[in-house]
Amino acid sequence: MYPKCRVTIDCSEVFTETPTALDVAAALWSEYTEQHHTIKFLVAITPRGAVSWVSPVYGGRASDIHFVRESGFLNQIERNDLVLAYRGFKIREELLTMGAHHANVCQ
Repeated sequence: MYPKCRVTIDCSEVFTETPTALDVAAALWSEYTEQHHTIKFLVAITPRGAVSWVSPVYGGRASDIHFVRESGFLNQIERNDLVLAYRGFKIREELLTMGAHHANVCQ
């Protein structure tokens, strides 16, 4: 269905204990996971199911676009690559500037 697909990406979150330091607690706070403290990372998976790239870990407050821009993910993408992501990932412009493409998939 997507013969030029390089990877499918998604972010995953892992619950953490509640930090005692307020600045750390604020960085790890995640509205997405029903108001818990989490760490979050971006994962890229090849069409054959192999994990091809994992980002550095960020606090749960980090947005999906933050991961795409700041984690080094874009360094893995080449011209004409197709990246699949669920519709919440707003990465079309970032990929177009590199000559790559984006397709939304349902959650």
